[in-house]
Amino acid sequence: RYMASMGDVVIVKMNYRLGAFGFLHAHNDDVPGNMGIHDMHLALLWVRRNIKSFGGDPSRITAFGSSAGAMSIGLMLTSPIASHLIQVAILQSGSPCVPMIARVNSSLQAADELAFRTGCATGNMSVHTHGRQVVGCLRRVNVRRILEFFFSQNGSFLCVFHAFLSALESNLKSRYRYEAFWFYRSYLQTSAFESLTPHFYKRESHRKVSKSELFSTCNRTFLHSFSKSALRKIYWNYLGLLGHTNYVTLRSAIANCIADYFMVCPTHVFAEGLSQKEVPVFFYQFDYRTKNSVDPPWMGVIHTAELYYLFGEPFATSWYTDKER
Repeated sequence: RYMASMGDVVIVKMNYRLGAFGFLHAHNDDVPGNMGIHDMHLALLWVRRNIKSFGGDPSRITAFGSSAGAMSIGLMLTSPIASHLIQVAILQSGSPCVPMIARVNSSLQAADELAFRTGCATGNMSVHTHGRQVVGCLRRVNVRRILEFFFSQNGSFLCVFHAFLSALESNLKSRYRYEAFWFYRSYLQTSAFESLTPHFYKRESHRKVSKSELFSTCNRTFLHSFSKSALRKIYWNYLGLLGHTNYVTLRSAIANCIADYFMVCPTHVFAEGLSQKEVPVFFYQFDYRTKNSVDPPWMGVIHTAELYYLFGEPFATSWYTDKER
């Protein structure tokens, strides 16, 4: 409502299926995977066919998403099925090159685990060998049980490379893994994912953790797909010259590492990929910290902080200053 009132635009919001409902992949026509992405594609088709009736221009569609929404739009930009529906894209705090897109094998493994946990598969059964039978059973499972499994796995159903996303895999994904992490050191003073690191420091004892222990935890959590030689380079790039006991310095270095891995580097790589195809690309950075922010000062400007301003929150509450309005 705020954006529509402040600009000459028609705002259309879309919903799409999440978790197993949107991204379960059974390697068959019953559950092909990426249903959530197809939901977005269908929404874009609807906009193109109907937006003129609402005063919009079907030839000037701008797709705008933040975080997972930005990743999703980036994925559609790489797909011949959907890219022609988008004239302008705004990818805010997210990139399709982020290392969160599943390979077929890992997505099938997640589907098998769901099937076994819900009693829809036993013995040597799998979604690959008994797809129709397993999927038919899953459709009868109570929604709450599927959600409980999803949250217990910290979200185990992701976009998977095949069909809809094949262009991304061949054009951009392989380049990200081998090049981006080395050549794009974060230029941000604060990191998008610094908000994750308090989980490593909830107790006073965490202040005594060594940098090798801290990096080992980061490796198991985020960087486990890299080779030993690559991990050594990452270690020296972020922690090599730091002392072993400075808690604040180590915390910031790890936060920068995580931010580079998930946000900064993938963003640069995708932008470069578009630029090479002579697509105009522009960067912008939101670096204002809200005066009354409840986040600790060391976090700086955290992931999604800009959304409150984007949706007009300062005008809806007294929490913000006049300057922020």
